[in-house]
Amino acid sequence: MGKKPKTKGKAGAQENTHGGLLIAAAVIAVLIALAVPVLMAQLDRARAATDAANVRAAKAAALAAYNGLGSDAGTVVYYYDARSGSVTTDAGEAAEYEGYGKSSKQEEGAEGTPSRGGIANILTVTVSAEGAAARWGLRIRSGADLGACSTWETIAEKAGASGYVRLPAGTLISDGTSTVLCYGDGRRYEVKQGGSLQDFLKNNADSVSDVTSIAVDDWSSSLSYPAGYVVRYSDVYYVAKKKITWVEVPSGNMNWALIGG
Repeated sequence: MGKKPKTKGKAGAQENTHGGLLIAAAVIAVLIALAVPVLMAQLDRARAATDAANVRAAKAAALAAYNGLGSDAGTVVYYYDARSGSVTTDAGEAAEYEGYGKSSKQEEGAEGTPSRGGIANILTVTVSAEGAAARWGLRIRSGADLGACSTWETIAEKAGASGYVRLPAGTLISDGTSTVLCYGDGRRYEVKQGGSLQDFLKNNADSVSDVTSIAVDDWSSSLSYPAGYVVRYSDVYYVAKKKITWVEVPSGNMNWALIGG
């Protein structure tokens, strides 16, 4: 009789099983490595498409609102709410909007980035007779977040019986409930004895603004800014002392004031 063929036995079968599992795992790892970049690219395109759609909708809503103001409307800044599809000129209201920017890269159609540092931004649209320009802006819940604040009691005490106090542009004042920003270039501010912070705001309305809640945009070299406009530049906040109509980088510029500095 012929010899029986040798078998590898139980140990040999286990070796084959382990080897097959290793090969399968290696194949799966390669497939995952190939698939992840493709999936991430598709996700980035989807985010960019959502942001682009919001830019178009924001411009359309802002232009519709602007066209209803008449021919002498001048320049108007609108804040867009993606949830309702509407716009407002009230920065305080816009500060309550839920952020909706998706992409971390700047896309065509709007300045700035939709999302920065994990924070989803909102769109602002500046409309004039020349057209509409959209920007993604950082959302600020409280003006007190812009920089160090002086208390209203300190300012009132400093004014004393004279009824006036000289303050540098960029001074923030808070009474614990409201926050205002002074942007006059070293001017004297009227402070009525026994008056409130709201009285101070009313009496100096040409160089003081209410920033209790405010939506702030990143600075852009392609836009002009009215006096009192607040921007973020290199993660620092500045206010325009006067109307800025040409490219002026805020840092170290005499026409911009560091807020709370």
